[in-house]
Amino acid sequence: MSIEDSGKSDILQVEGVNSKGYGIIPKLVMQDVRLSVVSKAIYSYFYSYAGAGRVAFPKVTKIITDLRISKASYYTHFSPLKTYGYIKAEQTRKDGRQSHNIYTIMDVVPKQTNLDNKPFSPCTKFQDTVFQDTEIQDSNNNSNYKNNRSKNNILKTTPP
Repeated sequence: MSIEDSGKSDILQVEGVNSKGYGIIPKLVMQDVRLSVVSKAIYSYFYSYAGAGRVAFPKVTKIITDLRISKASYYTHFSPLKTYGYIKAEQTRKDGRQSHNIYTIMDVVPKQTNLDNKPFSPCTKFQDTVFQDTEIQDSNNNSNYKNNRSKNNILKTTPP
């Protein structure tokens, strides 16, 4: 069916880098320290298809080709997105066999996975590296240092 046959008279076009689709990624996901950079890339990839409602989504082989990661890496880094409630994945079956997946990008994540913009917990592995201020001594007191003037350090008036 052509544009003329669709009954719509106006056309909206997008040019440039946004012409193939785009998405807006929540800052909460990008700041979630539990997610690896690869998990965040996968999430960003999913979001690049969002915004048009229910749309056809590429297979895993296309995703790993576009992101230049292995299939094992994809599943390793996709798993936390499901675990923490950012993406829900459902397998559909047809005639007893897997047909396709339905991915849902969750707008609300479970309370226990939400970072709530709280400060990070202090690190318990290392001691505090903040030291108390020491007394500032006179920096012009150089009596403990020898004069740096020696025969070898004096510049000659004419180069060799």
